[in-house]
Amino acid sequence: LPSDPNQAQSLRQKPRQALLAASSKLTTMRGSLHQAMQSQISSIEALSQRLRHAEEQANKDALTGLANRRQLGQFMSTLEEGSAALLMVDLDHFKQVNDRYGHMAGDKILTAAASLLAGLVRTTDIAARFGGEEFCIVMPGIDQVQACEKAEHIRSQMAATSFEAGDAPVSITASIGVACRQPGESIPHWTKRADAALYKAKQQGRNSVVSGD
Repeated sequence: LPSDPNQAQSLRQKPRQALLAASSKLTTMRGSLHQAMQSQISSIEALSQRLRHAEEQANKDALTGLANRRQLGQFMSTLEEGSAALLMVDLDHFKQVNDRYGHMAGDKILTAAASLLAGLVRTTDIAARFGGEEFCIVMPGIDQVQACEKAEHIRSQMAATSFEAGDAPVSITASIGVACRQPGESIPHWTKRADAALYKAKQQGRNSVVSGD
């Protein structure tokens, strides 16, 4: 440092000012970086939410909100060996409902029936719309007797429920085919047996439960 105190003080001030300026600049940069990181995090979270929503939509039936056949197939493919029941549920004479009350009223009844089914299954089960007025329920861990009892409960609840088509109450019944998966049985063959039991229930007069075993 120079011997002149004023010059020495001036020299000391310069690096101090430079350090203060650098510190201020770093603080500003840190704030900007923090804002940029928060913006990126928000963007990633929004994208993740949209992806989750898209995946949910891809696995849900657009009308009823139940699982669709895609999600049903995924669920069935993950089942381990053991007892599991498949219930094929078809609403009886539903074409007459559409013809009499219109398709909008028919859609409303389908949605209500789907909600009824969803409320009658366990959290470990899956209820899906198979197509049209046909639904499918897969219930792991139950045997044939339990499956038929559950199917009968669903049938009776459906018959006892009054649905609405505009201002008019509408009664709907259901035919149900039941099949428990056999050891080593493929999913298509299992589904075919349940569907054959459903067809037999309809042949016998509808509003009934038929076992495919």
